[in-house]
This record gives sequence, structure tokens and C-alpha cells, in this order.
Amino acid sequence: VRGGAFAKCQLGATGSIACVGDDSKGMVSYAPVGVFTQLAVGAESACARHDSGLIECWGDTAGHALYKKPLTSLFSDVAVGVSAACAVRQGDSAVVCFGDNSDGLIGGQPAGQFTHIFMGERAACAQLADGTVSCFGNDATHAVSQAPTYALVNLDGGDGFFCGLSASGAIVCWGDNTLAQATPPAGFGYIDIATGLAHACALDASGAAVCWGDNSAGQSTPVAGSYDELAAGDAYTCARIVGTSSLSCWGQVPFVP
Repeated sequence: VRGGAFAKCQLGATGSIACVGDDSKGMVSYAPVGVFTQLAVGAESACARHDSGLIECWGDTAGHALYKKPLTSLFSDVAVGVSAACAVRQGDSAVVCFGDNSDGLIGGQPAGQFTHIFMGERAACAQLADGTVSCFGNDATHAVSQAPTYALVNLDGGDGFFCGLSASGAIVCWGDNTLAQATPPAGFGYIDIATGLAHACALDASGAAVCWGDNSAGQSTPVAGSYDELAAGDAYTCARIVGTSSLSCWGQVPFVP
């Protein structure tokens, strides 16, 4: 499951994609039909990757990712921000970005061979095989320059900040901390993490959710339960209940879970 500002999309066990929520950006009605292996959802648009490595994007078309994606290149990973998307190209493992360039993402990507790409609203971090990241894009809140130099095993980005998990399962965040979104709880053994616009949530080893940052809409007040996956949108969080395909959501949810 992946969440955006207007809609939530879910990649089913058979590779199909289903989206629910506000369709003013075309996030629901233009979801592609086919078999996919990866789904990435941004604030107003989304991209999905076929087994072959081809990418399909949909949603907001105002100069963003939908009409500017590479048509023939094949990719091994993809991520979507607020108005651009980035992907890791098969073959040379280079990072390619497409869409709007107001945040310097296109042409600002680092050189090298990368395994994964992660995006916040206006910045991105590319991950090397050793787990270290190289971040680029808008650095107004130091979301780029404050990135850690050690390996991370999971990563997600919000508006001007990123949070990730270290090899020991400790949470590390950097960038904008106006609403304490970059001040995570202490401890080790966390297994998943997701960020919204200005909040973040993580799952501990028992599957319980813990959240921090902006709580103006209840997005940082998790529903008690045991979960195995997290997704967050602007002002909400959803978690998949262990052993089911059902979701528990909290905050300002723009759809019926």
C-alpha cells in the first residue's frame, strides 16, 4: 500500500493496482491495468513498474511525471515526489529523473551505480549497494546536506525531511524539524518506516506503530494493533494488519479505508 495527498493505491498479490480517494488529479480513474512489481505514489501522481522494467505513470499532468517519463528505458526501481519522479535504470544502474525541475532534481542526480531511489516532496536520495545514500534536490531545509554517511536499510521522505532505519533498526531523521518530524523515538529493532508531509511513523519488532511530528489531524496518534507494513500521506497514516489485506488508518484520510 502507498499513500499520496489525494489517494491511496495498493499493489495486489496478482500485480494489479487499485486506487481509492479523491480523483481530481486522475489518481483513481487513470490507474493502469496490467501486472506490476512495484508501485510508487507521490503527492499528486504515481508510477508503477512492470516486470520488464517499463514504467507507467498517472495522475497530475501539469508538467509533471506523467507526460515526461522515459518511454523505452527499463528500470529496476522508481520513486515519486511532488512534481517529479526518479528511477534507477537497468544496465548502468544510473539514476534518471523526469518531470518538473523546479527543485533541481533533473540534472542534479549523483553519478554512480545505485540499487534504490527514495524521494521526499522535493528531494531524493539514491542508495548504493553498501546501503549508504547520496541525496540531491532542494536543500532549503538541509534534507540533502544533512544525510548520514552510514548505511540505511529503509528510507522515506516528507516535505523537507527524510527518515530511515539503520542496520540495527534505529530510526534516524534529518532535515526540517519545525514540528519535531526529524526527532524520532529512541531504541532499536524497528522494522518499517513511512513519512507524511510533516510526520512519520515506524513499526517496532512487535508490529506496533509509533508516530511523531505533526499531529494536527491525528496522523501521529496510531490505532493500536499489530501491523506488517506502513504507508503515509500528507496528514494520514495507514498500516496493514498482520495476516490480512485489511488496513487500519488514522489522521485526515482522503478515502474510506
